[in-house]
Amino acid sequence: MSVNGAAGLNVSNGKPSFISLLSSSNSEFSSTTAVTSVTDSTHGLSWTVAKSQFTGNILMIKVKGTKPPFEGDDPPTSGTVTVVTTSPACTVTTTAGYVDDPNP
Repeated sequence: MSVNGAAGLNVSNGKPSFISLLSSSNSEFSSTTAVTSVTDSTHGLSWTVAKSQFTGNILMIKVKGTKPPFEGDDPPTSGTVTVVTTSPACTVTTTAGYVDDPNP
């Protein structure tokens, strides 16, 4: 499993972003597939999973930024994001660009 395209995530509290996972098989994702976390542990960032759905071999994930832990400091502009799913149990890590846009 891999990330489909380049990941770009908004770190601003409550603001939406999208990331999608690509499977080599059309049967890997199902109605029981769940995304349990989307995080960047190096920078202490996490996103709330708002919704996920699959179409064929693509799992589309809508996430919302959570309040960054760096009050007053500029957020990082990039990092390594880890997406964890169940059914199938999988951990996918990818680089991502970050924006802090409170008005997307």
